[in-house]
Amino acid sequence: MDYPHLTLFLAGDARREWKSPVEFVLEVSEARICDGVHFRSSTEVAREMGRKVGELSAARLLPPPPDGPGASLLRP
Repeated sequence: MDYPHLTLFLAGDARREWKSPVEFVLEVSEARICDGVHFRSSTEVAREMGRKVGELSAARLLPPPPDGPGASLLRP
């Protein structure tokens, strides 16, 4: 599935870009571990929980995907 690039502008000229939401989550997760804010195990559990919450939210709140080419990519 094609995602728009995610860009975050920080102080000054610093800028971060990600090609997908997954790439963003993995980088932020690793940064929290390296900064000592979280343990790796809690970060992995939180990522999985976030994925499940996202899937449940999409299944309950989004309209059913249309039929046609690529429709299977939108189904959980």
